Amino acid sequence: MSNNTRELSQAEEKEILSCISDVLLSNPSVSRLSGSLTAAITRTLLRGDGTDGIKLNYDKGGLEITISLIVYYGINIPQLSYDIQTSIRNRLENEVGCTIKAINIVVEGIDRK
Repeated sequence: MSNNTRELSQAEEKEILSCISDVLLSNPSVSRLSGSLTAAITRTLLRGDGTDGIKLNYDKGGLEITISLIVYYGINIPQLSYDIQTSIRNRLENEVGCTIKAINIVVEGIDRK
């Protein structure tokens, strides 16, 4: 992905989404991804891949990632956001080799354990 003037291929997008999902699922403070009602219905009916809370935008400046999460009650949200951003940035730069422009974390709700 060294040429930043092209679109992401479907395989690259799938690999990026897989890496992001792995990081999120391995974090015990994250309850689940949050998506729109339409995405939730689609996921339920069509058995989607569960990445409806992750949005990718790729342009010549690099990859911009927006992740919408539901976290567990009592979590330090700024620290959690920083930890997730750092983990995703390191993993994608080392394993996929893409340039990261921004990683935005949006906490849309809180669950009890």
